[in-house]
Amino acid sequence: MKQLKRTLLTLVALIGLTTGAWADGTTTGGTEIKLTQGTGDKANEWTIDGGMPAGNVTFIIDYDDPLVTLTASDATKGSVHISKYNYKCIAEFSTTNTTDANGNYKFNTNTVGMDNGYYINTSDVNGGYLEVTQNSQFAVDNTGYAIFYGPNNESHRVDYTGGFMYIYIKNGKTYSDNSYTNELWEGGVKRVEVYALTYGLPDGVTDNGDGTYSVKEGTTITIEAEPAKHNYFTGWTGTNGTDTKFTVTVGGEDLSYTANFAACFVLTIKSNDMSMGGVSIGLVDGESMIYDLDPANLYGQNVQTYMPTGFTYQESASILGATEWNNAGTDVQSILIRGEMSHIEIYGQSDKYSVVPQKASSSARQTNRAAARRANVDRQIVIYFKNGNTYIDANCTQMLWQGGVKHIEIYTEGQALPAGVEEISFDDGTYSVVPGTTLTLLARPEENYHLDSWSNQTSGSATLNNSITMDEDLKVIAYFMRNGYGLVVPNGRFATFCAAENIKLDPEPAAAVATGLYTIAGIQYDRSKAQLTKLSGVVLAGTPMLVYNGTGGDLTMKLVPTNEDANPSNPTAIPEFKGTTNPYGETFDESDLTTNDYYTLSGGKVFVKALNPGTIGVNKCWLEIGKGSTARQIELVFDSEATGIRSMDNGQLIMDNWYDLNGRKLNSAPTRKGVYIKNGQKVVK
Repeated sequence: MKQLKRTLLTLVALIGLTTGAWADGTTTGGTEIKLTQGTGDKANEWTIDGGMPAGNVTFIIDYDDPLVTLTASDATKGSVHISKYNYKCIAEFSTTNTTDANGNYKFNTNTVGMDNGYYINTSDVNGGYLEVTQNSQFAVDNTGYAIFYGPNNESHRVDYTGGFMYIYIKNGKTYSDNSYTNELWEGGVKRVEVYALTYGLPDGVTDNGDGTYSVKEGTTITIEAEPAKHNYFTGWTGTNGTDTKFTVTVGGEDLSYTANFAACFVLTIKSNDMSMGGVSIGLVDGESMIYDLDPANLYGQNVQTYMPTGFTYQESASILGATEWNNAGTDVQSILIRGEMSHIEIYGQSDKYSVVPQKASSSARQTNRAAARRANVDRQIVIYFKNGNTYIDANCTQMLWQGGVKHIEIYTEGQALPAGVEEISFDDGTYSVVPGTTLTLLARPEENYHLDSWSNQTSGSATLNNSITMDEDLKVIAYFMRNGYGLVVPNGRFATFCAAENIKLDPEPAAAVATGLYTIAGIQYDRSKAQLTKLSGVVLAGTPMLVYNGTGGDLTMKLVPTNEDANPSNPTAIPEFKGTTNPYGETFDESDLTTNDYYTLSGGKVFVKALNPGTIGVNKCWLEIGKGSTARQIELVFDSEATGIRSMDNGQLIMDNWYDLNGRKLNSAPTRKGVYIKNGQKVVK
């Protein structure tokens, strides 16, 4: 409802009455007449004190401007405001006014005269023109267009391109082109208006500071919703659609709009092992921030040393403080940033100004971001400070806001995250994603590794590109595996092998065939023989193995890492049979040899005792047994041959396992006297 702007105390009678006045002293034509306002439900009714005067009476009523109330559904998730980017007439030229008082623009004529308040050219031979150009000393190039007016208020708009705006006159007529073929109107030009995209609320709009704006009736405004980081705009309450901005012309009634926001989904991407491969979100053509200039990090430092490669930073004076750039003095100070960029975002206390700088030149021109973006080239921007405020021109006629600059973000065109995706933490691999966004995850295997599977895919072969559509919080893991190991094994020989991953033989031989994977299940007490037990299916990571070729010819045996579950029925290797997946292998020195005997595979048939220190290579296996035997080698025997090396009445192969009476296993046969447990039996030494 409209509200009275000031208490009405005056009625004006139109017949022979003297001057009246408002309570605030404003005079009106007529006699002052007293009114009394009703109360309660009659607050909109007024009583004339003393009765109605004779003659016609005019009521002069002044209302408050309509209120536009803007509300965010959740202020932590976003904000809503009236756009501060507006085109305004900032210069005007005519036959009586050829100079811009602010010194921002120049007005030039060529082969054009003045006649009765118009610029005109009546020649049939030589045409002329009017030219509007930006003053080379003016630092901001945010001009939008100029409007040229004819004798009967005909108008023609000329957009600002290349630094100039022209209109052409010949034969007493006005044309839009320098070939004088596109006639606009009969006669010349009486005036020119220059419009620029300025930063600030439109004329007729006042920010009341409480989420409401007073807007003069008939004013056109643009209302914008801006999500906070990691949130998104869901739409307007009512029937205003889902675009983040819309335009409305304010009538006589108050208006109210609510912008709704919600938190984005969280996407987490991981690799099962970064040494095997990485995972990332596929980039698209677009802009990305390459640097954030923050006074909190730069104060007291040489800012130039923190700039991206190829960028220049200059201050006309020391105006960088601990929390902002500012200058309280009456002199004009500035900062300059130059480099290959696409646009810059400048932040005040509660405002953000986005600009696309022009190519670098002595005039340091820039254009507002609303213009089409241009490729990364050498550009520069100058920001000015005076009287504690921030400006975009050297004359300090176009103020951005009261106060200084809190931080500055530099952006470049190139490869960027898709629209609707923002990084939360690079180290954690977390991103916020607007619901419904489709993006591609990219797997990057390291050399000698391959992508085995994605955690969000349950079937089919894994491809490096994984397309997903976000409809919930999601965690995706890329599982990488080492490429298959190829072991060349001569016929009738063994090779040792140990992998950091679950492993399987491809192809796996039939169970009845001797060729295959084995582990050592036991050692004869005199260390003359080791019993082999066959492994089948997927073998658990870290299992020491012997790979046997019994095909009758040399064979390259392929062992393939896999994410499949290991066969739980496979036997466990004895503790003395060890393997290493350390890239540097396993080294044993003289001190190791004083406490244990090391046996390594020799000739693909037997394990032979090492007499000197050495290193066992990666993915290889060995036997490490406590001192207590003079055996120089250990023969390998299959399960089916075990009866030939029977050492106990039950025919089972065993190894010497020593324990003290507290159940603690000893590394070797004890040398001190006492009672011990050997292979399950008490022994007195």
